[in-house]
Amino acid sequence: MLTEVAPTLAEKGITANTVNPGITDTNILTTDAKQMLRGAGFPIMEPEQIADAVFGLVTTGVTGQCWVCQPGRDPVPYAFRDVPGPRGTGVEGRRMPSLPRDGASSWATES
Repeated sequence: MLTEVAPTLAEKGITANTVNPGITDTNILTTDAKQMLRGAGFPIMEPEQIADAVFGLVTTGVTGQCWVCQPGRDPVPYAFRDVPGPRGTGVEGRRMPSLPRDGASSWATES
């Protein structure tokens, strides 16, 4: 959906992106869940890391990107490669179409 909407909106000067955080220290996690994760040695991101990613994405001017955020890593654009095709009668073996990578559209990212 993002890769379909972004080029259309870009023509109007509007960007469309997503920031996809890993586990973040917010009130969505209960105190018990946070203790369990930390006890297992699983890092939890501070909300500021996500805010920085959002700010960075908004100020780059790119569109159609999906940035992944994980604890201790800089945000990275995720490249949707080899997305599996649909399941259903008569559609076996079909694959998603390739995204244009002609340099004219900043919404498709190589990594």
